[in-house]
Amino acid sequence: MEATKGSKPLVAVQGLTFFRDSRAIFQDLSLSVAQGSVTAIMGGSGTGKTTLLSLIGGRLAPAQGTVEVAGELVPTLSRKALFALRRRMGMLFQSSALLTDLDVFENVAFPIREHTRLPEPIIRNLVLMKLELVGLRGARTLYPAELSGGMARRVALARALALDPLMVMYDEPFTGLDPISMAVIVKLIRELNDALGMTSIVVTHDVAEACSIADYIYLLGDGRVIAEGTPADMRKTTAPEVRQFMAGLPDGPVAFHYPAPEYVSDLTVGATV
Repeated sequence: MEATKGSKPLVAVQGLTFFRDSRAIFQDLSLSVAQGSVTAIMGGSGTGKTTLLSLIGGRLAPAQGTVEVAGELVPTLSRKALFALRRRMGMLFQSSALLTDLDVFENVAFPIREHTRLPEPIIRNLVLMKLELVGLRGARTLYPAELSGGMARRVALARALALDPLMVMYDEPFTGLDPISMAVIVKLIRELNDALGMTSIVVTHDVAEACSIADYIYLLGDGRVIAEGTPADMRKTTAPEVRQFMAGLPDGPVAFHYPAPEYVSDLTVGATV
């Protein structure tokens, strides 16, 4: 849900402007993520959804505006402070990004070994606990090449949970999955968020899946938030650009053709590519 009045959001983005070269990705974008919620960031391809996660995580810095996470202004943090904050954030990448030379157990153990000095018996118990949460404790000796796409995504989720983060960011978690695997990931995101008292930010263009688990949705377009609300709010909106996205309509405010000169003149003048 959106941060309620009087409550401090876990993530607060205010007046965000960001450029890639001379192209504006965001212009005066503002949004907030309530603690304990599942918030979906939606929009078409190229609207900057993944870029927004990079700004929240401090991998990129805005040209203007503020990005605040857990009360800390991310762009102003020192390298040491930023790394400390990142240890409180889990990340599930679209590609899963498992280490191919390590088995499932060691992939999940990797962040624990990297950031703690826990004894081996405790690391073992923690890894088995995380794998049990995603239903893959029995697959701990398998390597990434032996996993299906859905299993790889679940191992990546277990790794994202390894350090008990206060927030997990999901970058297109449903992409490339069959319907059963997708349903499993959808169920895990919602149930683990609630059971572990986390906050989740889900970047996706999958409307049905996002609406089934999100407390609040932001729809991005043209470098800004073009609509926001609960899933019920988004479904019943009459705004043409929102209806086009939510219903997956080919015709609407988002044009099929990329801006170009008039077709006949392009042919007759012999414009170069």
